[in-house]
Amino acid sequence: MDNQIHDLTTSITTSLSIPNLTMRIQIPVSMLRENGSQWNHTLIFTLLDGGHLNPNHFMRTIKIKWKITEVCDMVRAGHNRFICRFSNVNDQERIDDNQPWMVMGCLILMETFSTGMVAANITFERLPLWLSFKGLELDNLNSDTVRLIGEAAGNVTTVLPMGVIPRSAEGYRARECQYQ
Repeated sequence: MDNQIHDLTTSITTSLSIPNLTMRIQIPVSMLRENGSQWNHTLIFTLLDGGHLNPNHFMRTIKIKWKITEVCDMVRAGHNRFICRFSNVNDQERIDDNQPWMVMGCLILMETFSTGMVAANITFERLPLWLSFKGLELDNLNSDTVRLIGEAAGNVTTVLPMGVIPRSAEGYRARECQYQ
């Protein structure tokens, strides 16, 4: 019996061995350009403290959370790094504009991505936040004043509600992008 197992193992090892030759395949430049151009104008993102999560589960969850109207392609580009391209530019703009996103208990950090960039070298420098301005004095109930106060903390991109005094208990909110 031992001889049969040894013979079988030797046979499998011999037939499956790969020669130690370095093989180089030349891919035509036109093909590289065409393949690369489809990944321009995409987003690369990571999960803040989310490296422990199952990437397949995360990729499915984020597509559901984002409510993509058309097809999007998402690929894993390294540990806790994902690149997503959108068939519909409006989906990409909406997702970028509606930051911050929380998925599976983790904040998603995003940057724009194009061919030629190396995913492992991307530094996530933007931290999107919403600041709440509840209980302002009456003479401060103005979106320009809220913007001015918010600018002390970072780059204000949006103040809500726009042009009117808040009609809910939330008060004014300012969306900021903190640069680390």
